[in-house]
Amino acid sequence: MVKTALSVISTLARTGPTNVLHGIVTNYDPQRYRAIVVTLSPEPEQSRLKEFRNMGIEVRQMGMSRLRSMLDGKKQLAALIEKLRPSVIHTHGARADVLASSIIQAQGRVLSTVHADLRADYLMGYGFLRGTMLARQHIAALRRSIQAIAVSPTVADALARDNIQANVVLNGIDIEKFKPLPSREDVRKLRADLGWPEDSVIFLHTGALIPRKRPVTVIESFISANLSQTAHLFFAGDGPLRQECEIAAHNRQDIHFLGPRDDIPKLLQASDALVSASVSEGLPMALIEGASTGVRILASNIYAHQLVRDLFPEQVRLFSLNDNSSLADSFQQFSLPTSETFKGITQPNPNGLRQVSAKTMSSLYQDHYDRLLTLYRHV
Repeated sequence: MVKTALSVISTLARTGPTNVLHGIVTNYDPQRYRAIVVTLSPEPEQSRLKEFRNMGIEVRQMGMSRLRSMLDGKKQLAALIEKLRPSVIHTHGARADVLASSIIQAQGRVLSTVHADLRADYLMGYGFLRGTMLARQHIAALRRSIQAIAVSPTVADALARDNIQANVVLNGIDIEKFKPLPSREDVRKLRADLGWPEDSVIFLHTGALIPRKRPVTVIESFISANLSQTAHLFFAGDGPLRQECEIAAHNRQDIHFLGPRDDIPKLLQASDALVSASVSEGLPMALIEGASTGVRILASNIYAHQLVRDLFPEQVRLFSLNDNSSLADSFQQFSLPTSETFKGITQPNPNGLRQVSAKTMSSLYQDHYDRLLTLYRHV
């Protein structure tokens, strides 16, 4: 008998958690689970709602503001769960976790994907006082009859410090979508279509322009590398640091801001290297996408990035998080004619690809659903 898995998330904004959710639900075994997705808030302009529906995924929109969610979100979600009667409930994010954990009808059947080190993430995003309060609220929700699944060993270790035992399922991507182009000539043709310089070294930064990802540091290090117009740095994404980034770039012709994009696979295929100076990550989807596409990666030496290096050792070069000159040196070394940049297309490690495949990720989650339901039947 096919069971219903109800996924709850704030919105289907173009973010890492939404990409993870998409990979899970679009790869369900149709003989085991059918997907229903519930979103709590109105969709932002950059949303993947149409993509989900075009794939045949049923999406229910609750359209609650944050205030309404606080006032009667529990009641509204409980009524929807009572109506849909799912076998298992899969939550993503703080609001989904908090609401689902307090609903009696959901008890024993809630599984949550924890996408980041919660305490570190909240402190960095909201400051000490509010960040501490929000982290405690989220952690308390996870302790209330929710099975936590961490996206990396780093996140699992962080949860263990708060006495939450979590299994690990690595984030997965569509490896048929994120794959290398056949030849360097194909790369040049794609760059011509994008209006990019065909024979320069192209560095790409994807994702939100937020403090945790330190995009200003990337710009300053790129400028310090003094590559004399032999390389270009592109930013695909937006965020609260956009203006500060543009100021730091000083209107240079070799630094470009593309804004939000829905063609990340093509941008990666057209690039030589993906850059990340993040101070904290759960399991960085951007780096996994880059590695699968065959680009090389320059990344800060945090544990989550070390994990990506272990999966794709031939592609990832780490620089010191606490030494900005280390990134500048990496830019310089990568741009030398003798570097790996000019030796053709990289083929990703097949074992690494298997581990980060969305099909693998979804299959592992379905196994967790099965175990959760077996336990629930005996409660």
